[in-house]
Amino acid sequence: MDNRTTKSEKVRWFIGGAAVAILAAALLYFAYMLIPDWFGPSKPDSIRAFKKTKQIERVIDRYYLGEKDDRTQTDMMYTGLIAGLGDPYSRYYTEEQYRELKNQRAGEYTGIGITIAQQASDGSIVIMEVQADSPADQAGLKAEDVLINLADRDVEGMTASQVVDLIRENEGKEIQVTIARKGEKDPVTVNVTPGKVESVTVTGEMPDDGIGMIHISRFAGVTKEQYSQVFQELKKQGMKKMILDLRGNGGGLVESACSIAETILPEGVIVYEEDRGGNRRDHNGKGAEDFDLPLVVLVDGNTASAAEILTGAIQDYGIGTVIGTKTFGKGIVQNVFHLGDGSVIQLTVTHYYTPKGNDIHEKGITPDVIVEAAAEGETGDPQLEAALKALQ
Repeated sequence: MDNRTTKSEKVRWFIGGAAVAILAAALLYFAYMLIPDWFGPSKPDSIRAFKKTKQIERVIDRYYLGEKDDRTQTDMMYTGLIAGLGDPYSRYYTEEQYRELKNQRAGEYTGIGITIAQQASDGSIVIMEVQADSPADQAGLKAEDVLINLADRDVEGMTASQVVDLIRENEGKEIQVTIARKGEKDPVTVNVTPGKVESVTVTGEMPDDGIGMIHISRFAGVTKEQYSQVFQELKKQGMKKMILDLRGNGGGLVESACSIAETILPEGVIVYEEDRGGNRRDHNGKGAEDFDLPLVVLVDGNTASAAEILTGAIQDYGIGTVIGTKTFGKGIVQNVFHLGDGSVIQLTVTHYYTPKGNDIHEKGITPDVIVEAAAEGETGDPQLEAALKALQ
């Protein structure tokens, strides 16, 4: 009897202790949630922020004149959470947005090979550029053509983004594109099939005898292969000296820039990163086997990020002469973090440095030879002329 009573008391004590523990945990949780409300700004997950969100929703539901899209509102709320960091390079992407971002970084996209823009004056959709050998080029579309109808849909009233989406929706299907063209009285209609188009990120030319110039517009997944093809073609044409034109290159994939650096630099560090804890990560190159060309790198204020990585490494190793104006100064790196629903957040996570430890962020790279670009209204390219003179 005594033993049974003792066990019963133990059970009651256990249940009572558990209840107290749960109550204490609940109180601690609510204190954690409410203390910021009492003594400082609300956290995004605080009760005050939740109540305010619900209040805003009620006002919208009661008074807003237009239609609302719950999914868009929710995505914009997530967007705002990242935007609140005040970092222009940290972003939230929906699953669809991130899929498009990956295609852009890879250098491939679904389309017909045109760049379009919407005119502010009348809202018309104008073709700004047609990529060589693309479906649009093969169909005969040209820059300055104005889109009228696409895939049996009137383009008037559409945004540029809606037109791009319409093209993607018809991947693999032959569609009709009707355009208005300068010099043509009647509209022109052509047939074109949207598909996978590879972006051209590297071009080359021979501006002078024995001097080849390679321009890299950005660093994508296809850039290394395109660079190799252009480099070999210029070598066949007799290139003995080289100009690497990185003007206007806003960056892109760090790995892509490092892969090209490997074809130019000796063995060693190309760039290194440090996170907020001071942990260092080196990007090392195995070293170029046969690069022995006198080299000039052209840069300007729009040379940024991955393009600055390549420029800074070339300058630190003394492999080439940097000519132009100070670069943009983006010395931070972003990583992507995948969320459970397919969406992604991109956050700034590391700071990068040149092989000699130079900090580029918000400082840029100062060229070895400073040469300003041609002023508005002037002809010629003073920076290219300086590069040619340096190599001659």
